[in-house]
Amino acid sequence: MEAPKRLFGGNHKKELLKRVLTNLSEAKPSNERYLKEFKGALDIFVDNIEPFLKEYEELVSSYEDLIQVNIRNYQGLGLEKLKLREVKPHHSHEWGRYKVDYQTYLGGNSLEEMLASAHLGPLPQQFACSEFLIKRGLSSSIMMSTPNEMGCFLYNCNNKGNILDSSFERGKRVATQSPHCVIQMDSHDTGTILTMASSFIFFRGLTACLDRFTHQLKKVPVGSDKTLFDKTLIHLSSEFERVPTLEESGSDHNDHSHTSSFISGSIEGLQIIGNIKLNQGKMGTIGTAAHVSFLKRPIQARDIYHTICEALGVTCPLARSQSLVTWNKEKLVLKFNELKKVAEVG
Repeated sequence: MEAPKRLFGGNHKKELLKRVLTNLSEAKPSNERYLKEFKGALDIFVDNIEPFLKEYEELVSSYEDLIQVNIRNYQGLGLEKLKLREVKPHHSHEWGRYKVDYQTYLGGNSLEEMLASAHLGPLPQQFACSEFLIKRGLSSSIMMSTPNEMGCFLYNCNNKGNILDSSFERGKRVATQSPHCVIQMDSHDTGTILTMASSFIFFRGLTACLDRFTHQLKKVPVGSDKTLFDKTLIHLSSEFERVPTLEESGSDHNDHSHTSSFISGSIEGLQIIGNIKLNQGKMGTIGTAAHVSFLKRPIQARDIYHTICEALGVTCPLARSQSLVTWNKEKLVLKFNELKKVAEVG
């Protein structure tokens, strides 16, 4: 695996900072006094940041090791039993269910061998930076944009014996072993099996990092009987959910469904709310948001936002929204308890 890039480029911190200083002087030549003072502080800054960088890189290594242990241990998923099949559709749109045949993506014989070389990109650096900043009170709000569980994950495979290197030369348009198909490396078109496998491994790495992160927050005392975890709200979310395509070529966008997860020491136990619509169509129940009696409508994105504001003690600026939780003896508790399938049409 390629060595990850370190903060400030390893041993070139001073050179990089001098380059920044040069760019600043060219962009703002009138701020001579500021630039002179900045230049004078450069050596002091580099000398004193070294211990912080050392600790940061130790955190990165810890998260990297944790990810590797968890994404390599997926026995029981059945990948070793998947064998290549020769499928020759006449037209690209006929691939459908057969796009699960990972001969489309590989030069070797095993999906398991391919995924054994994958890594999760900048995820360990993101968690390390978050832990470093939060534990020192250097930031009260951090947003982490994780790598895509499909495209980014597969691009980070580097098993040269199994991956068709030429397939990745055109960006996301991927050539295959078969002359009958050229696909896009995206969950829309990668098929059922590859999507399932990559998502499974991705979330094993993500949840392992999240578990370590929360345990580190629990080690930092805040007051006499609280920890930093009690004062922290972690929100896991995405821009939209997905729905299987009818032709089984992969998945499509689903803007009628959404899942948000909240993690905090102020939340006791596992709590789940939100009704789903029991569809009568071919797709069955896919998690479409349904009517909630307490709200007299489905839960919407604005309610998630209001809930975050409530947890943080901030007045929500949105109209026609409601928090899904309330404070009770320094604990966040649900305002209602609805978790059922609702028979609705449309």
